[in-house]
Amino acid sequence: MALIRCRGFSLIEVMISILIGSLVMAAATGMIRTSALTRGIVSSNAELQQEAFFATHALRQQLAQIGYRSIDRAGIAGRTLPIASPERTFPAVSGVWEEGQTLRAAGNSLWYRFDGASAADGSADGSIYDCLGNALPFGVAYEVQLSLQANQLVCTVGADSLALVGSANGTQVEQLEFSLGVDTDGDNGIDLNVAASAATAAELRDARHIMVRMLLASPDNVLSHNQTYRYQGVDVTATDRRVRNEVVVSVGLRNQP
Repeated sequence: MALIRCRGFSLIEVMISILIGSLVMAAATGMIRTSALTRGIVSSNAELQQEAFFATHALRQQLAQIGYRSIDRAGIAGRTLPIASPERTFPAVSGVWEEGQTLRAAGNSLWYRFDGASAADGSADGSIYDCLGNALPFGVAYEVQLSLQANQLVCTVGADSLALVGSANGTQVEQLEFSLGVDTDGDNGIDLNVAASAATAAELRDARHIMVRMLLASPDNVLSHNQTYRYQGVDVTATDRRVRNEVVVSVGLRNQP
């Protein structure tokens, strides 16, 4: 009976096998980490872009209503449209609003007033909404506040509030600024740009343009290293690895008196 001899692996062969296996595992681990990092960055960018799109749409709709005065259908006679004066539509509120005033600001908060619009039966016609999504009828000076609270852009109407941009566990609003373009000589051109919080009563009254600037950030550190981002025309080096995106919303105030 013939004997079959089985030759085992030598120590060198075993070591080479272990080395090759380690290299394969290291490469696979690196690919997995790179894939996870890329996925996180893409997901964060997509979320910031979605928030930016919604913020732009919502703010343009809201800010375009500043100073809006509706037509009183019951008072239509001939060719004259019965649009009340700002002083009549927006009464004074002691210590808060002057008569006819529709815009004020303090810190990173902005308050504005506008009228609603009614259908023939007196109900809201669906053309004017507050920031909570409520359709508003004619005849009331509605007031809305926009402010930065807990890294969210929050709108407030009366006792009710809603986060328009950002969430506790999602996108963060790191910076929020309001600025005004002011017509100082009555030609409807912009002669002066001022921070809304520093504007005088006259500048608030003569504002013809408003700009909202926000800095959005991802909730998690998804980048491989700290990167530079651009905000207000300046390059800023981040102190963490979160994705950031600047959002600028520009709206003409066509309803100002």
